Amino acid sequence: MSDRRMHFIAFEGKVRIIIAGVSEIDSIAGMMMHVFNCCGKDLRYNQDFSESDNYKADIAIISGIARPVHNDTSDFDDSISLLKKLTNSLSEGATLVYNYDDELLKDIANESRADIRKIPYKMHGYFQNKLGIFAATHNRTVPVSFTGDDNMKSLSAVREVCLAAGVSEDEFYEAIRSYVVTPS
Repeated sequence: MSDRRMHFIAFEGKVRIIIAGVSEIDSIAGMMMHVFNCCGKDLRYNQDFSESDNYKADIAIISGIARPVHNDTSDFDDSISLLKKLTNSLSEGATLVYNYDDELLKDIANESRADIRKIPYKMHGYFQNKLGIFAATHNRTVPVSFTGDDNMKSLSAVREVCLAAGVSEDEFYEAIRSYVVTPS
């Protein structure tokens, strides 16, 4: 399976977090590291996490899956199999954060073990006016320096992971104010 279709990134510290998928991986990792650093969370970053490693993560994010191109389903089938393996190898009582807009990911989450806490995410609300760009929820607006649907999906995923890892909502939104998207 091509690693362009599936990436694993592990954060280790008190909580082990794995990010898997093909969409928003870099922005999820960048936002998460920024928030954890701002909140004084000790973390080690390991991008060389391989599928042969024992996942046993406390929290996993699955953000997307590559669809078959030109009827070649081998990588696609491998990707689905790998995501199922990941969800089934999570620690007891782990949290699975998944992109709710992806029907395949919903199916994978629904088929995962009953002891896994499943948290779907969608694009975070936001708006722009003459004063700037704001991430918005039902009870707060926070100025941010980035925009776009992909970044707002990442923001939503990272928020759920941070809350599951013990970062408060106030800490999360205070930290995300200073996050700057780096051009790729």
